[in-house]
Amino acid sequence: MGHHHHHPQGGCYPVTLEELKNNLRIPECDTSKDEPLLQALYAADEYCRVFTGRDFDDYPPNKFPHLLRYAILISAGSFFKSPLDRVFTLPTQAQHFLKMYQIPCSPHPPKNE
Repeated sequence: MGHHHHHPQGGCYPVTLEELKNNLRIPECDTSKDEPLLQALYAADEYCRVFTGRDFDDYPPNKFPHLLRYAILISAGSFFKSPLDRVFTLPTQAQHFLKMYQIPCSPHPPKNE
């Protein structure tokens, strides 16, 4: 079942802020809010849903290492901290795990079932 998602450049694409807004169902990208960590969690969950087709917590820790979880959280957090950056990329360490566990890292349409 969909284990062969190989991309020519071998890594994750950078994602523009606009693509993120279109793909991630997050309440508001409001950096003035008091709950940046909560927003980061929402973003991480949606990031996983869009980029892997599974929810953040669907992965058992041995298949979805804590280090990768933190990397995604950090990425999600920085997305909220610097929206003018306009680009969202996973840290190299996270890309390594994505490759190792063959988790696709390009956006795909959500499954409607």
